[in-house]
Amino acid sequence: MPAKPGGADRRQDLTDSDGHLGSYGEFTGPQVGTGSMRIYRNGVALTSAGGNTAVDGSTEASYRIERSYDAQNVFPSGGRISSVWETEPAKADAYGSPTLLPLANLVWSARSLDLSGRLTAGRSTVLDVQATSTALDPADRRFNGGPAAYTLDGGKTWRSAKAQAVDARGHFRFTVPGVGLKTGTWLGVRFTTQDRAGNSVSQTLLRAALVR
Repeated sequence: MPAKPGGADRRQDLTDSDGHLGSYGEFTGPQVGTGSMRIYRNGVALTSAGGNTAVDGSTEASYRIERSYDAQNVFPSGGRISSVWETEPAKADAYGSPTLLPLANLVWSARSLDLSGRLTAGRSTVLDVQATSTALDPADRRFNGGPAAYTLDGGKTWRSAKAQAVDARGHFRFTVPGVGLKTGTWLGVRFTTQDRAGNSVSQTLLRAALVR
């Protein structure tokens, strides 16, 4: 039976806070947003047909998943995201049951936002990132930190930020200084981390919050 990427991974762009699966949708026609997903098995790109990708899970393999979505101006805030997942070796069980890939994932939150999800010009903001893991061994579902960065020009230039561990369960925090947060600009953020089994996630939100 094929290994099945998805299901247990809580990708922020496809699930709500309770883990309910969703899909991209627009109340416009024709559709404006664009998205793509590529899956690699042991470094070899897999082909897809009709939106489905066949994955042979009978033998152990590592996977890389690349996903991006740009909602253009339909969903300006948070509507431009790209993620890359890499997994530890995995395969279907002895009974041939579909296998959920062991993925790491990120859930973002920010302080100092107004009711419309906007930042205030000139005011520093604190961002929290919660990393989660579905590593095959529960003992490996811990994270050792990783690099954080932010951009104020749509990703042309990035500035490093020091992410500090809040606890031992994947909660990290970093601060974006108020200098550079000017009215009308977008704050973009990026964070990369991996659990103790080597399952990694790197996520970029180019339009995380608008500065008012």
